[in-house]
Amino acid sequence: MVFRKVLSLVVVALVLFCSTSGYATSTNSQGQDKKLDIGALGPATSGGKSKAMVENTYVQTTYENLYKLAWSYDAFSSADEEDLNTYLMITECNLYNKFFQNEFEWEKIKIATRKFIADNKDKVPRYYEYVQPIFLGRYDYALQGFPIIVDAQEFKGQKNLQFAKFQAGETSCGRMDINSRRFPAEGVVSLLSPLNLAFIRVPLPLAEKYIEWRSKQQDIEEGKRQAYIRYRIRIDGYDGIKSYSLGLDAFNFNGKLMRLDVFADKELLLPLYSQVF
Repeated sequence: MVFRKVLSLVVVALVLFCSTSGYATSTNSQGQDKKLDIGALGPATSGGKSKAMVENTYVQTTYENLYKLAWSYDAFSSADEEDLNTYLMITECNLYNKFFQNEFEWEKIKIATRKFIADNKDKVPRYYEYVQPIFLGRYDYALQGFPIIVDAQEFKGQKNLQFAKFQAGETSCGRMDINSRRFPAEGVVSLLSPLNLAFIRVPLPLAEKYIEWRSKQQDIEEGKRQAYIRYRIRIDGYDGIKSYSLGLDAFNFNGKLMRLDVFADKELLLPLYSQVF
């Protein structure tokens, strides 16, 4: 019975989502350079294929492709021993673990890596997606939508989005000793047009289904309803390593927010809202 209700919600949500668009507008108010939207959850799962060709180019953010992106903009030098060793620690940790103690084999790997980096700069992806959890407040009947009640101020004139957040040196094959200030594990994209989003419009029938479904979840909090934003961004350039508040050091890129979608569930199967920029 529960399965049938959830399946019914998926069908209703998808139908209503496809028939509605343009729920919110974005204004170009001036944001603070040091203001940062933190809380990147990690990679997103696919919510379905789009007809647009560019949709198929978005990739999930990983520790490895964050470094490949930075290197594609010459953030480091392949002539620098520590830079190159760190690149291999993060992106090819199996090779590092296996061959680093053999200087002769390691030299061959470094030579091949320098060539690989030089030959593949233009092939590194520029389109990424990530997910951030949010909370929605009580439904507004007059405005037909939900306010974002947790950290909503972060969505007013937001200019810097943290699209990558990892533990420094925490590779797929073990923990490596890495200087996190010189070699950050986080990435920020600065937007030309700041994001303004404190309210999302959701049609009444879909909102009713969402409220009913969310009320049955075990993780509900008083006055808060869990939801998830999926951001899709384009990277256009690199501005160096920058320090933000709370002691955060990050690769700072510049680019464009292409699209955001709000979903009821972490699996990104129940869409509530969408905005294309």
